[in-house]
Amino acid sequence: MARIAGITTDKDPKGNILKVTFDFKKHEADIRPILEKLGAIEEDEFEKEWKEGIPAKQVFDELRAEIRSWKWDK
Repeated sequence: MARIAGITTDKDPKGNILKVTFDFKKHEADIRPILEKLGAIEEDEFEKEWKEGIPAKQVFDELRAEIRSWKWDK
């Protein structure tokens, strides 16, 4: 097996691979889909809500429009 930076293996005395360790930071793009498929990684509530959020510019534009619609008494 070729040596790849960020991946190590532990073998038994017969040479069978027992454990593979990945540097997640280095190989996240390749490993994350597999772990999600296996159910080892789940999105937390923050990540789910973050995806549904709206951009700050949109918030400010909507807020400005709302404030401009208020009737200001002097």
